[in-house]
Amino acid sequence: MRLFHSAVPLLFTLLSVFVQQDACAQPLVAHAGADVTICAGGPTTLGANPTATGGTGPYQYSWTPATGLNNANAQHPVCTATSSQTYTLTVTDDNGATATDQVTVTVNAAPNPFLTMAADPNVTTSVFSGTTTFSLCNQGAAAYVFSFVDNSTAAAGATYSLDWGTGGAAFTPMATGWTQTHQYPIGLNTLTYTITNPNGCSVTVEFYVFIGSNPSVGINNPGNTSVCTGQPVCFPITFTSSNTIGTQYLVDFGDDTDTSFVQPAPAQLCHVYQQTSCAAAPPFYTVRIEATNPCLAFPSFGTAGPILVSDAPQADFTMSADTSCAGAPVSFTSTATSSEAPTCGPPKVVWSVTPTIGWTALGALGTTNGNTAPSGWTTGSQAPNIRFDQAGTYCVKLKVGNAICGVDSMTHCICVEAPPQPAFTLSPTTGCTPLVSTTDNTSTSPNSCSTRYNWLAAASSTACGGSTSVTFSGGTGATTFEPQFTFTGAGAYNVTLQAINSCGTFPVIVPVTVGAPPQVAANAVSGICAGQNVNPTATFTACGSPITAYGWTLTGGNPASANTQNPGAVTYPAQGSFTITASATSACGTTTSSTPITVTPLPAAPVVGGPITLCVGETLDLSATPVPGITFHWTGPNGFSSFSASPSIPNITMGGQGVYSVTASAGGCDGPASTVTVTVNPPLVLNISPAAPTACAGDPVTLTASGGSNYQWTANGVSVGSGSPLTFTPTGTSTIILTGQGGGCTGSASTQVTVYPLPAANAGTDPVFCESNLPQVLFPITVGGVWSGDPNVTADGHFTPSVQGVHQLIYTVTSPQGCTNMDTVQVTVAPPAAPADAGPDSLICLNATPIQLTGSPGAGTWTGDISIGGIFTPVVTGAFVVIYTVGSGSCSTSDQATVTVVPATVVDPGPDQQLCIDEPAFSLGATPVGGTWTGNGISGDDFDPLTAGAGAHVLSYTYADPNGCITTATRTITVNPLPVVSAGNDTTFCDQPVVQTLAGYSPSGGTWSGTGVTPDGTFTPNGPDMLVFTYSFTDANNCSASDQMTVTVITITDPATAGNDTAACINSGVLQLSGAPSGGTWSGSHVDAAGAFDPAVVGTYTLTYSVGNGSCVTQDQVDVTVDPLPVIAITSVVAICADGAPEDFAATPVGGSWSGTGITDAAAGTFDPAVSGEGVFPVTYAFTDANGCSNSASANATVDPLPTAAFSNDPTACSGLSFPFSDESIGASGWAWSFGDGDSAFVQSPSHVFDTAGTYTVTLVAYTAAGCTDTISHAVTVWAGPGIGFTATPFEGCAPLVVTLDNQSTGDGMSFAWDLGDGGSSVLEEPGQNTYYASLTEDTTYTITLTATNFCGSVDSSVVVTVHPEPTALFGPDFDSGCSPWPVTFSNVTIGQADSYFWDFGDGLTSTTADSLVQHTYYTGANDTTYTITLVATNACGSDTAEYTITTLPNNITGFFNTDTTSGCAPLTVHFTQYSIGATNWHWDLGNGNVSTDGSVTTTYDTAGTYTATLFADNGCSFDTVSVDITVLASPPADFTIHPGQHCVGAPVQFTNNTPAPAGLTWDFGDGESSTLSAPTHSYASAGSYTVTLNVASTISPCPATQSQTVTVAATPMAAFTPDPVSSCIPLDVQFTNGSTGADFYQWSFGDNNTIGIPNPAHTYNDAGTYTIQLVAENLNGCTDTATANVVAFPLPVSAFTMAAGQSCDQPTDVQLTNASTGDVSHTWDFGNGTNSVLNNPVATYAEPGTYTITLTVSNQYGCTAVSTDEFTVYPTPVAQFVAEPQPACAGYPVTFGNTSLNTSSYQWHFGDGESSFEESPWHIYPQGDYDVTLIATGEGGCVDSLFVPAAVHVDPRPTAAFSYVPMQSTTYALQFHNVSTDAVSWIWDFGDGEHSNAFEPLHLFPAGPDDLYPLCLVAINTFGCPDTVCRSIVATSDPDIFAPNAFTPDQDGVNEDFQPILNGYDNWRYQFFVFDRWGERIYDTRDRNASWDGTYHGKPVKTDVYVWKVVLNRDGDERVFYGHVTVVRGTE
Repeated sequence: MRLFHSAVPLLFTLLSVFVQQDACAQPLVAHAGADVTICAGGPTTLGANPTATGGTGPYQYSWTPATGLNNANAQHPVCTATSSQTYTLTVTDDNGATATDQVTVTVNAAPNPFLTMAADPNVTTSVFSGTTTFSLCNQGAAAYVFSFVDNSTAAAGATYSLDWGTGGAAFTPMATGWTQTHQYPIGLNTLTYTITNPNGCSVTVEFYVFIGSNPSVGINNPGNTSVCTGQPVCFPITFTSSNTIGTQYLVDFGDDTDTSFVQPAPAQLCHVYQQTSCAAAPPFYTVRIEATNPCLAFPSFGTAGPILVSDAPQADFTMSADTSCAGAPVSFTSTATSSEAPTCGPPKVVWSVTPTIGWTALGALGTTNGNTAPSGWTTGSQAPNIRFDQAGTYCVKLKVGNAICGVDSMTHCICVEAPPQPAFTLSPTTGCTPLVSTTDNTSTSPNSCSTRYNWLAAASSTACGGSTSVTFSGGTGATTFEPQFTFTGAGAYNVTLQAINSCGTFPVIVPVTVGAPPQVAANAVSGICAGQNVNPTATFTACGSPITAYGWTLTGGNPASANTQNPGAVTYPAQGSFTITASATSACGTTTSSTPITVTPLPAAPVVGGPITLCVGETLDLSATPVPGITFHWTGPNGFSSFSASPSIPNITMGGQGVYSVTASAGGCDGPASTVTVTVNPPLVLNISPAAPTACAGDPVTLTASGGSNYQWTANGVSVGSGSPLTFTPTGTSTIILTGQGGGCTGSASTQVTVYPLPAANAGTDPVFCESNLPQVLFPITVGGVWSGDPNVTADGHFTPSVQGVHQLIYTVTSPQGCTNMDTVQVTVAPPAAPADAGPDSLICLNATPIQLTGSPGAGTWTGDISIGGIFTPVVTGAFVVIYTVGSGSCSTSDQATVTVVPATVVDPGPDQQLCIDEPAFSLGATPVGGTWTGNGISGDDFDPLTAGAGAHVLSYTYADPNGCITTATRTITVNPLPVVSAGNDTTFCDQPVVQTLAGYSPSGGTWSGTGVTPDGTFTPNGPDMLVFTYSFTDANNCSASDQMTVTVITITDPATAGNDTAACINSGVLQLSGAPSGGTWSGSHVDAAGAFDPAVVGTYTLTYSVGNGSCVTQDQVDVTVDPLPVIAITSVVAICADGAPEDFAATPVGGSWSGTGITDAAAGTFDPAVSGEGVFPVTYAFTDANGCSNSASANATVDPLPTAAFSNDPTACSGLSFPFSDESIGASGWAWSFGDGDSAFVQSPSHVFDTAGTYTVTLVAYTAAGCTDTISHAVTVWAGPGIGFTATPFEGCAPLVVTLDNQSTGDGMSFAWDLGDGGSSVLEEPGQNTYYASLTEDTTYTITLTATNFCGSVDSSVVVTVHPEPTALFGPDFDSGCSPWPVTFSNVTIGQADSYFWDFGDGLTSTTADSLVQHTYYTGANDTTYTITLVATNACGSDTAEYTITTLPNNITGFFNTDTTSGCAPLTVHFTQYSIGATNWHWDLGNGNVSTDGSVTTTYDTAGTYTATLFADNGCSFDTVSVDITVLASPPADFTIHPGQHCVGAPVQFTNNTPAPAGLTWDFGDGESSTLSAPTHSYASAGSYTVTLNVASTISPCPATQSQTVTVAATPMAAFTPDPVSSCIPLDVQFTNGSTGADFYQWSFGDNNTIGIPNPAHTYNDAGTYTIQLVAENLNGCTDTATANVVAFPLPVSAFTMAAGQSCDQPTDVQLTNASTGDVSHTWDFGNGTNSVLNNPVATYAEPGTYTITLTVSNQYGCTAVSTDEFTVYPTPVAQFVAEPQPACAGYPVTFGNTSLNTSSYQWHFGDGESSFEESPWHIYPQGDYDVTLIATGEGGCVDSLFVPAAVHVDPRPTAAFSYVPMQSTTYALQFHNVSTDAVSWIWDFGDGEHSNAFEPLHLFPAGPDDLYPLCLVAINTFGCPDTVCRSIVATSDPDIFAPNAFTPDQDGVNEDFQPILNGYDNWRYQFFVFDRWGERIYDTRDRNASWDGTYHGKPVKTDVYVWKVVLNRDGDERVFYGHVTVVRGTE
């Protein structure tokens, strides 16, 4: 049945949704474009425009195959295929839908123009600039003749054109394979060769022809090689003046740009570098220029550089936030770009902040140090942090620069704010659902920049497990200042107000409580076994109202009811299914909940077999007798567990031995267990000796077995014996397998016997040596062997052939594995060789025939300037020594001879020439005379072309000189044959005045001669005759010939007759026409030459019958009408499901008959699927029209089969797990699943998760693509899965730790497997307690895992138990004894994770250090002392104590020494004397690098300082050390400096003491003044020279010191000035007035790094700031005075803004303006359209097109202003529109597209037929059809509008206009016109004389005149109004008369008995006379112009009536037709 009839509401609803969603979607359609034809290699672009429609964009495209496509995934790939290809386009839309289309590219063969150069040693062929080039290089030629050879390929009939490229006519050969010469001038010339195949494929190839020499080139550095980007650099070009025209130059500037030019080269080349050279490696550019032409394989080149290009600095930076919180650091990161080559480091950066307070820099900001040049800056951090401590607005400026390209700066401002303080109240905050609350926002936000508020509301808990929701209500939202909330559902809610700014998000929360009625949920109770207890529970939830009462109903249980919250244990004694119901009551009502319980009976113990014994590795098979409905659980050793009735354990191990237990379960109830005892015997271990045996090939191997008995051996699977030992010979490397038995078990072992092959030994071929005492080397094939077998051979292969005879030698080879092999060789020692003879010396002429030299004895070889076979070729003059050698090796001898080559005489045979074969003989001539000519046509010195024959003849001239040298030269004479001329076959023409063209002659281009023939071969017959014509031709070689033709002129005797008009139905079969006389041919539409007419197209056809040929042809015509078949359309044939009702089919026109399988009513078209069955059945509708033409149409009636719905699934599912369903439906293509739990699916084989246990009905509806359906349902039982959980108590403690395990798992039919983590396991539900132990050193962890299993799977859970150890104290000293004082180191190696330590050192001292190395010093008196050391280690689990005893020995050494002094001045000598007690050894360290072991020592200290002298005294056990410091004093000199420079009166002079550590100073300044300061200054009151003295008393020397110096003092001027003004906005112009006195020079510093030296300067300040101006006044002495003053230049704000766009194509249009100004406090916008704004970021609106200047004026707090402007252009919106006229149009006539677009200037038209145009209002001619037209109109600014008009042009077919005419015999100058137009319904005749007519076949009388010529036109118009026009020039003349009576009386009275039209003229015209009755039946016709009609038809008299007569006259295609009426009158009838 149909899908829409089925009762599947869910599926129907979904399908309805899908239909509604897709109702507007268009299907995806691919458009590959129209088929195209291209030439091989194309190119052509594939794909229509658009390439895809419908579906959902964007689209992906794939073209296959990819052959010939530039990109197979492009929308419009370019095809360059070389063979025809059909491409398939696959379009995939965004939803994955696909569509395909195909396009066929037909590839026509293209020609291949290819030229080579004839053999010419001076010309080379190469490829230059990718073009084949023929070059003449370095020959000094100014012009040269090149000879070209054509090797092209092309199709027959191709045309050829070669443009030499030097001017003049093109060369146009007739075919390929030509040879042609052409002269070229010096330079590079381009030759162009074009070949066009007949299929239109044309290929043009360029070739270069070059005459010149190798080029040279150079390039020099510019003046400055360090520049900024954007600056031009100009490089001089050198050494190019002598290069040949056509030389090409390539300049690589090193920055990935280049340029090229051709000779002549420019004098210099400039380039602008746009990127820094820091991008290069190394960081500079090298410029390279190359010069090349075809004469140079590798280019000449020159280089310049290095060019250093630096980047202009561009200041920019980012900041981590443009709004920040006070006290929070903001990160500023420089993104400035600038690189200064070659260092290429980052630019220097200087940061500044305004205002200058309220912030702290957390990184270096840098400083300019008052310098404008970056070289003087101190750079700051690239990414400093700044903490803004106070709220406000701050501006940060970044200034960057480099030394080459200058400075740039950028400023950004930041808003700093304080944290907000949120607060609000909510009313009410408690109530019942739904609860509506309102808010009151009382938040504050001091110093806010961007504070905003956000409200959140959410449930924090659910009071009763239901859903909760909170929404904004009352039209408010999350960002409303004071919103309203609606709370739905019981629970606790939190309403949060977030106050948010850059300081963070600051929330405040108010809680809300909402109540609802209580809820009850009875907890599920697992099934139990009969007699067990359950403890029912329920979850009672008070939803805002307390519960007042509880109730339980316990059907089938004991007790049966309860009224407490927990009813306790309930016992179910009998099996069955029961319901437990719980209830709760509150003020809101009573709620109940129920849960089922299933009580299952216990199964019996399983039936198992007896004990089992098997070997390790075998399979243990266990088995319990199956019982329906019973499951089994096996457990056993190693944690074995299985739920199979008959489990198997493969590869059993010894651990598998033990008792296995099995229990039976039914419904989750376990019965009593049965057991099986399993015994496992250990495996049998066999051994093979040796373990890895080896052997050489062919040697035996012996193997021994052990470990078992009954041994069997195999090698590579083949038995080789039994028992042990085994000896056998392996055939190769083999795998040996040993099997044996023992203890009832079998075992095996294996090894591999490696068989090494014997090495190859090949001593080589048997050599032959001649007797000699010289050792000869033997050459074995196999190397590495040893020779033996003869005393004359050495082991390394040197044989001495001292004894003649045969010697057998042995060659032995040993492999690396020790395997040996040998070979022998026979050495023959022959007698000594005979001497060689090279023969006598000889003389030979240069270039003579090579000579064969002969030496003896034979079989020798030649060396030297000769071939090895003794052929000497005399190609160079001179004397040549050749050597002849016989034999080889020890048998070789040699001799030599001299061959002298002399030159021959130069011969000139004369020039080559061409002759015709009929030219006379002539004398050749040659120099020098006296030689002999040979060759074809030679007679002595004469040449006869006729004798030689046609062709190129190479004639040889041979001359012998006095030296006997013969020289032969050749000369080529080409004898051209006379052309082969044929006038063609003799021919015959009929005597008709028709111009005939002679044909069949060859070759073309000749001339005709003879009586009546023109030179170009035309001839007009003029009476019967026989004529002879001559055809003459002269070929390109100027050779001539001729031939003759005979032409016979005859008279026509029997003209053609075509017969009567007729009709036929279209496609009714061939209609055979018959004409007379026989033997003629038919022509016209749909007819073949034999007259077989094919009525394939409807219409009336005029067919012509022609008899004769050439000028003798005569013709007649007949009309055949082809009637159309009736047009049949089947309008209703539908597809029906097999169970559908009968359908009535429909077709037009009505009245026909239906037939076909399933048709039960032929007239009504009734189709019954019950009759037809399933399948596709053709049905036919037939109809016959009034013309008797029949037609039929067929369609397929589809009876769709019903699907068979079927699916399978397991009977039981588990809740929460995916459960699969497998579709087994037959014939379905769609599926609708309903799972019985409210869920559904629509895939074939779904999986579904059932959330809860139960029984569900699953339904599948299967449906076919045709909508036919079938339905099936299954029941599915869902079980619950296992739940797991357990506790381990305690889970951590000290060892031994007893842990109690408590299983808390839940589930039905559960089994358990415990892994206790210590190797133990259990399958008990409650395993109880287990004891865990720790290691000695560290904590031990145990992972306890419980696995719970039932039918629905297994789950596991783990708990980790940690056991801590007790400590074990361990330690020891580094030594057991030592001398006092003795530092002892103890190593603490305690184990067991001690937490603390206590040390008792045995000397009364203790420590608690936990260090691993503990140090303690022990002392003793005069006797040994023993100490016992105790260590106590403690942790939480206990403590441990360790002891150790050491001995301290007494120290009896006292060190002592004295000195004679301990201080003094350098150099200081000190004497040391030691007086130590008990010492036997002394070690002195005197502190100045000297040491000694003497008892007393002396040393000298040369340098001032303090030295420590130390004595170390010891006796081998004890030691003592004593030291003393020696102080050595320096004697410092007095020293001071006077600050250098000019010293002036009144100016302080700086004096500095350089004496170290003075105790007192006294200065005498030489002018009576003094000082005791260390660095005094002193001003002199007058000019002069002064002596300054310094006296010093030192603290480190008792000796004073003195030094004097002279100072000169000059006079000083006085500086003073005033600035005007002192402050204003930048640029600030200041005039300075100088008031200085006594000065000669002035130096001004303006405070901005600018200076000047004039007296009264003016200066402009361009940068804002406070500037300190300094004037230094200086006199001629160089003395200066300084005056300063401040000037303040206020900053200008920076006016800047951005526009969202720079132009728009729409009106009105809005443009978003963004103020990017800095430093401004107010701003004013002028939008340029009469409107303005004071907003910061306004939107400007423009209603009209135009270009508007937007002006932003900003000002700062100082009143300084700045202005910025930009232009925004609103272009007129283009509107594409057009009118196609006329519409509809006519095929073949132009359609004019009237472009009415607005605001446009350029256009692109796509006419829909693959053609396009860029004209404004184009016209286009279409064939018949409908065409989509697209106009893309572009206006100003590139604004575009497009208009796509589907079917914009409809083109109707055009008729065909045609006519003929005959003059009227009765009226002079009257013509009767016959209209033979087709497909026309109306006509317009323009007779050319001012008269018109609309008649079908008009009769027109032209104005009288002698042979007037009229331009007559017929316009034929069809039903569509489409015209066709045919025009002919008509001569309106008076034809010869025709006379006919209008009545005759055939009554046998001898008077007026017959009727005959009488002709006056028309001689030699073909004549035909017809008579027709009134019904148009022809009753008489004749071709005899002398015959008459006697008034009879078929021999019987016709009755009295009016008859129509017709006379047709025809000559040479000119036909005349005459009509008239004649009345037959009879006396009586």
